[in-house]
Amino acid sequence: MNIYTDLNIDGYERVISCENEKVGLKSLIAIHSTKLGPALGGCRMWDYKTKEDAITDVLRLSKGMTKKSALAGLPLGGAKAIIWGNSKKDKTVGLFEAMGEFVEHLDGKYIIAEDVGTTLEDLRIMARKTQYAGSTNGSGNPSPKTAFGVYKGIKATVKYKLGLGSLRGLKVAIQGVGAVGKHLAFLLFVDGCDLIISDINDVPLKELEYKIDAKIVPEDEIHKIDCDIFSPCALGATLNLETIPQLQCSVVAGCANNQLLVPEYGLLLKERGILYAPDYVINAGGLMNVFCEIGQVYNENKVLSLIENIPSRLLDIYKRSDETGFSTNSITNFIVEEILHNS
Repeated sequence: MNIYTDLNIDGYERVISCENEKVGLKSLIAIHSTKLGPALGGCRMWDYKTKEDAITDVLRLSKGMTKKSALAGLPLGGAKAIIWGNSKKDKTVGLFEAMGEFVEHLDGKYIIAEDVGTTLEDLRIMARKTQYAGSTNGSGNPSPKTAFGVYKGIKATVKYKLGLGSLRGLKVAIQGVGAVGKHLAFLLFVDGCDLIISDINDVPLKELEYKIDAKIVPEDEIHKIDCDIFSPCALGATLNLETIPQLQCSVVAGCANNQLLVPEYGLLLKERGILYAPDYVINAGGLMNVFCEIGQVYNENKVLSLIENIPSRLLDIYKRSDETGFSTNSITNFIVEEILHNS
């Protein structure tokens, strides 16, 4: 039996914990905003060290989804779910069915999707108990669309920063080649980039070895590589007071969510002359893909047309950043506040 507890957290519409001792479920759903529509966000399964770490993660991620939806121009709010557990050892049918019941308990305020540690098959099990599961009736895993949006964003960012119309010959350091990062790596390889890659797990690195020509470096060294583009595609908060001074790149643009440990660090990148592509703008392709599966027949052309808007949004942010002196992520936050205020 699921036991629900509401947590009172300022700035969030609702934050709920759910525990089911019988199946071992310990979960949180944070609904940041439904001002623009029902809140869509992925479900992350991760073995957090403490409950405080889990709460911090779900709050940061849910707020990021509000920003992502608003900037993508979609009638969606922002939320996120986490399951506290080891995605390699703790998955059971009962656990995911209980998670589906948790989602259904919220009466459509939250639509669940995939994230780190969960798969399309996990979602399909949840969907036995909830009608509010995305990605189960359409194109499947949205990761390739996320990667494609980042790829398009990188091309626009390189043209703006370096004045180049091609990525051929550019050196790109990719931090994390999992579900999304591997697709981005392949797109960049095909486009002629010189790739350096890292991951905390050996499996994705070995898989890519047979598909692309890339140099593998330790995960804690990847951000120090002398390159044109540093692409964070793993977990968040990798841009911090330790790593930012060590960057040797012109552009930071990647698939990861919440890349900056705190928003203020965007100014540190600007002061160093590094152009930062705000993550909740450049990595919105997966969100767009899931949106096009909800309550409608999936149309890939519609998804691709939405993704085509990512470069122009980035260019507008870059221009406003240069004109005002504010960091790119500050400009992005101003735009989100404006959208929410006017809605």
